[in-house]
Amino acid sequence: MTPHRSPLENKAPPVWSGLEPLELSSQVAGADPDLWVVAKPAGWRVIPGRDSAAQKASEPVPVLQAWGEERLGQKLWVVHRIDQGTSGIVVFARTASAHSRICQAFEQRKVKKEYDLLAQGAPGVPVLKLDSPIEEKPSLTQVERKAQFQNAFLARARITTGRRHQIRIHLSQAGFPLLGDVRYGGPSSFGLLSGAELSFPRPALHASRLELPAGAGNFEAPWPADFSGWVEALRGAGSP
Repeated sequence: MTPHRSPLENKAPPVWSGLEPLELSSQVAGADPDLWVVAKPAGWRVIPGRDSAAQKASEPVPVLQAWGEERLGQKLWVVHRIDQGTSGIVVFARTASAHSRICQAFEQRKVKKEYDLLAQGAPGVPVLKLDSPIEEKPSLTQVERKAQFQNAFLARARITTGRRHQIRIHLSQAGFPLLGDVRYGGPSSFGLLSGAELSFPRPALHASRLELPAGAGNFEAPWPADFSGWVEALRGAGSP
């Protein structure tokens, strides 16, 4: 697999179109054969939603689990999820025993998860440690700024807990909402110094890296085209 370049480099990382799922399992030597690891496009669901029949008929949303089961010709067990608007790595199990084993690793916090993101503002420190409880449960997010733009920044987030919308909530509470995350106070468009505007139809959040324990595999998902385009536009607009 082509390695994902650090956002610190002034070069664009490998770009994935982001329109169809990108299979990662077969690209990592020694990866656990009982797992199916894939990069999910933004706009896809991990599992079916609870839409009405009318909604499903008028605006069908692609489902990653169903796509994988049809492609592989077998049942897939869901290990974890990411939001519909988030792109990036998702893990499925191909057997019941693998599902039990990997779910246990997630519960014991043995899985390392990292996300790339674009957020509004200019943090005064290079690393933010955000630990406010979510739904009265302990939550910890570490956000490392990689590049500062004009009132926006590129960062990598590492989470040790997996609360729903954890990164989005923590950054919003800290005063740095994700670009495109209107639910938590982020802007749907962002003005550049040139006068042009960037549109963010989804939260600028990408599940970029996942490391499984016991040699089961380290996976990296390249940025989808929309995320890469946002970063390049912000870089081109110059830094403060």
